Amino acid sequence: MSHVLVFGSANMDVVARVPRLPLPGETLAAGSLAHVPGGKGANQAVAAARFGAACELTGALGQDDHGRALAAFLDREGIATGRLARVEGPSGIALITIDAARCEISVAVSDADLARRKAAWTAPAPRATSGVLGKYVRLVRSASEGCITD
Repeated sequence: MSHVLVFGSANMDVVARVPRLPLPGETLAAGSLAHVPGGKGANQAVAAARFGAACELTGALGQDDHGRALAAFLDREGIATGRLARVEGPSGIALITIDAARCEISVAVSDADLARRKAAWTAPAPRATSGVLGKYVRLVRSASEGCITD
């Protein structure tokens, strides 16, 4: 069996269904509202697990109701969550509006994941300065320079 390790976000998607997407400044009444587990990383992990791979997700969840619901969902899907950090503050959410033609507008607020990335970025560097791991650490740090902002 394949083993898949996914690095990515896990968010609670707040999905509103509307007849059409609103114009700028316009308010529409939604026909329904649902809270659905999502996030690019969680979605990839679920897909891999449903295709039979042993799957593990690394990322972050907040210590809130959404974080607990997301963790329970991932457990039910058979995804290992031992590398999923639990950070203070809210979990990430995505505000999604979907119209009748299935067009959508999404806004992600990745609080927990951003907090974890900032903490990891300021953590002391691994001792490896040579070999494959050292090259990888230097490559990631140089590629990420300036990518994490407030």
